[in-house]
Amino acid sequence: MKPTPEQMRDLLAAFAPMKGQFPFRLGTTSYIYPGEILPNVELLADCIDEIQLLLFEGHSYSNIPNRETIERLNEIASEKQITYSIHLPLDIYPGHEEESVRKESVRTIESIYRVGRELNCETFVFHYANRNPNGRSFRSLRTWRERLCRSTEELIALGISSQHLCVENLSYPFSWVSDLVDQYRLSKCIDIGHLRVHSFPVQSHLKNHLPDSKIVHLHGLKNGVDHKGLSHRDGRSIRQLFRKIEEFQYRGSVILEVFQLTHLLESLQTFQHYWKRWQKEKSY
Repeated sequence: MKPTPEQMRDLLAAFAPMKGQFPFRLGTTSYIYPGEILPNVELLADCIDEIQLLLFEGHSYSNIPNRETIERLNEIASEKQITYSIHLPLDIYPGHEEESVRKESVRTIESIYRVGRELNCETFVFHYANRNPNGRSFRSLRTWRERLCRSTEELIALGISSQHLCVENLSYPFSWVSDLVDQYRLSKCIDIGHLRVHSFPVQSHLKNHLPDSKIVHLHGLKNGVDHKGLSHRDGRSIRQLFRKIEEFQYRGSVILEVFQLTHLLESLQTFQHYWKRWQKEKSY
C-alpha cells in the first residue's frame, strides 16, 4: 500500500534539519511521489535545498508547467528558500543523424530553457546523447560530433547561456566530448552512478571535472543497476566525492537522483551518516 502524501511528509520531516546545513545545495528530483511536479515540490521543500525538475514534452504528454504552476513554484521557492534546476528531456538528440530530429531537439531545448528561466534556473542538465531512439549508436563519431557542434552553436545563437548548459557524462568516455564542452564554455554535470555502472574511474573524473561542474548526481548502485538508494555499499564513492568537494571548495548542487520515496529516505540517511563521519575525521 502506497503512503499518502501526508505520511510521506511525516517520514521526510526527520531530515528537515539537513536543509541548509551543507556548503553546497543538497537536492533530489521532482519525481519522488508519482505524479505532477507541484505536489512533489510541496512535499520536498522543507527538507532539501534544490529540486531538479524532470521535464518532458511529447506528442501525447507534456509536464511543462503552465503560467499558474510557474507562479506557484516561484512562491514556494521564495517561501522555503529552495532553488530549481532542470533535467532536459531524455528523448532529445542534438547529435542525431536526421536533420529533422536534430532541429526538433534544438527547438525543444530552447522551449524548456525559456520556462526554466522563468523559474530562475541557471543549471540545465544536458545529454550529448550518442544513441538513436532505438538504442543503436550513431554510425560515425566524427559526424556525431559535428552535429553536436551545430546544435550547440544554434542554441547559443538563440540566446541560451552556454554556462547554463551542464553536459552530463553518460555511457561513453567523457573524453569524446570534453573538448567540445571546453570549446563552447559549457558547464558540466557529474553523474557518479553513471561512472560506476560503466566502470569509469570516479576519483580521476572528479579531479578533472568537478571544478567546472555545477551539478553532481549521486545515487546508489545495486546489482549493477543505478539510481537506487544510497547505502554503505556506495560509501567509497561518497567519501571520494566529499574529499574533492573539500579540495575544490565545490559550492554547486549535489542531487540525490532517485525516483522513489524509499530510495530517497535511504539516500538521505546514508548521506547524513557519511557527512557526519567525514566532518569528524577532518577534526582530528
